[in-house]
Amino acid sequence: MKSRQSIPLEKFTPENWIQLRKQLTIVASLGEIASHCLYLGRSGSELKISYR
Repeated sequence: MKSRQSIPLEKFTPENWIQLRKQLTIVASLGEIASHCLYLGRSGSELKISYR
């Protein structure tokens, strides 16, 4: 069994959002919604995400 590591907030960027999103454990409707989100950046501990 492969263990999952947490992803530090500092590693989230608009350029790697799709790759990082695929590593998150989100399923069903929430996973579908996340797949349509565009990550714009962050401000402190707040992620800025736009639904497209």
